[in-house]
Amino acid sequence: ICDLLVENNLTENGIFVCNDSRFLGEKFSELAISILSGNGIKVFYTDKETPVPVASYEVITRNLDGAINFTASSNSAEYNGIKFTNSSGSPALPETTREIENKIQAIIVSSRKVKELRNDKLCFFIDPKTTYFEKLRSTINFDLIRDSKVKIIFAPLYGTGRGYLNQLL
Repeated sequence: ICDLLVENNLTENGIFVCNDSRFLGEKFSELAISILSGNGIKVFYTDKETPVPVASYEVITRNLDGAINFTASSNSAEYNGIKFTNSSGSPALPETTREIENKIQAIIVSSRKVKELRNDKLCFFIDPKTTYFEKLRSTINFDLIRDSKVKIIFAPLYGTGRGYLNQLL
């Protein structure tokens, strides 16, 4: 992904890096932050599990070049994966995903060393929850929902939604 960003001159505005609650998500995020910043790309990151819509919102509101989210989405708990969000806040198109996959394969075949020396001058910690909540509260009438007496069951278990919906409502 770093190579793709550099080759397409998508390094000016920065990338948001985050993860969900899956196994090793935090470690994958730390590695991505090191690789991106070590290659001259500005990185915005958080130390909290982040739902996919929040990552998209950060890309849009901060006018970023994209986001990398370590998540397997709705797949079983034993899986993990990576989502690349483009500068419009949308998932990467299939052709972009194929290009990323081809670049990964080329790195593996060549045994190229990946530069991962973190550059703290290009790393910026953010708390995306605050601005995301502000936007939702200005868009959704939560009082109307609360006063409707509708019963809502939400059981995030160990999912990334923990700390979002329960705080918001």
